[in-house]
Amino acid sequence: MREIVRTRHVLYSGLNTFREVYEKFFARRELPDCHVYTSVLKSMNVFTPFKEIKPIKVPAKWTLPHVWKGILSGQIYEGHCAGRYTDDYAYDAAVNFRSGVQLYLPSFAKELIESPSGWRVRADHTDGDQVQLSVDCYTFDLNTLQFDAKCGWPENKRRAQERADRLAAHNAEMESRRLSFEQVKALTDSGLLFDAKIMTTNENTDYHEEESKTLLRRQFFYDDETLRYDVLSIIEHPIQDDDLLEIEGCAELQNDPRVICTADHLVVSGKALTEMLHEERTDQMIGSVTIRRQTWEQLRESLDDWRCGRTQNLFNPIPRSRFVEAIARLDAEQERLNNEPMKEEEHD
Repeated sequence: MREIVRTRHVLYSGLNTFREVYEKFFARRELPDCHVYTSVLKSMNVFTPFKEIKPIKVPAKWTLPHVWKGILSGQIYEGHCAGRYTDDYAYDAAVNFRSGVQLYLPSFAKELIESPSGWRVRADHTDGDQVQLSVDCYTFDLNTLQFDAKCGWPENKRRAQERADRLAAHNAEMESRRLSFEQVKALTDSGLLFDAKIMTTNENTDYHEEESKTLLRRQFFYDDETLRYDVLSIIEHPIQDDDLLEIEGCAELQNDPRVICTADHLVVSGKALTEMLHEERTDQMIGSVTIRRQTWEQLRESLDDWRCGRTQNLFNPIPRSRFVEAIARLDAEQERLNNEPMKEEEHD
C-alpha cells in the first residue's frame, strides 16, 4: 500500500520540491489556507516515471499490466487513437473521431495504471516479437499500439525520429508541388469549370493530403493577389450538355426554369450550367458546382418517390407540389436537350 498526498489551491510559498511540500503540509501539518487530504491506494495503481521497468516477453494472453510495462520499458514504440466517441456526434465527425492522433505514451500508461476500469486489450496481429495491440476503454476510446519485444529505449527514440523525418519529408515533397498564384491564374484563364487537386493538412496526423475539388474559376481566389487553396494541379472539366450537376448559391436560382429543385439540392443540366455561367446575371448567383453521380432516369425516380409520398421528411415536410414542378422542369430540360441537335441540323 502507498499513501498519496493531494493538495488543492496551493499558493506559491517558496516550496520548490514535492519533498518540501510533503514535510511542511503533511509531516509537520503546517497547513496554509488550503485543503489537504490523503488517500490510500495500492502501489500497483500508483504511476511513477522513475521506476525502471524490465522488458517483457510476448505473453500468451495480453493484460493491462503487459501494456503499461511495455510502454515504460520502451518496447511499445508507437501508439495512435483509432477512434474517440462522445455524446457530441457533430463534433466527433468534424474531427474525424480523432483517428490517427498520436498518443503520448507515458500519459497513456499513467491512465492505465491509475484508472484501469473499463479498459481491455487484445492482440490484433502477431509476427514473432512484433505485436499490434488494440487497447480500448469500453467502445468509446479506441487505440492501436505497436509492440516489439526487441525494442529498447535507444531504438524507441530512433524510430520516433524516423517517423518525424518521414513526416517532414512527405510534407516537404507535397509543398514543393504547390502552384504559384501566376500558374493558377494562367491555368484557369480559359474554361468554366475545373478539376483540381488541393493540398490539405490532416489535423490528427499533421500529414499533408490531396483532396479533389471541382471548382469554378473564381473559387480559386480570395482576391487579385491571394489563392484560396494550396493548389497542386488543375485540369479543365469538360461539361457535356446531358451532364447532371448540383449548384449552390443565391435563393433566386430556384426561380430559373432551367433549375430542377430536389429535396436538398438545385440540379441543372450541363447545357443549362454552361448557359448560366455565360450570363452575367446568373453567373454571379452560382457559388459552387458539384458533379451529381446520378442518371436522368434515377433523378426522375427520386423526384417521383417524393411526389407520390413514398419518400418523406417527417420532421420537415416538403409540399408535394415542389416535386410536381421539379418533374415538369426535368421533362422540359430533357426535351430541350433532345431537340437541340435537330434545330442545329435544320439551321445547317
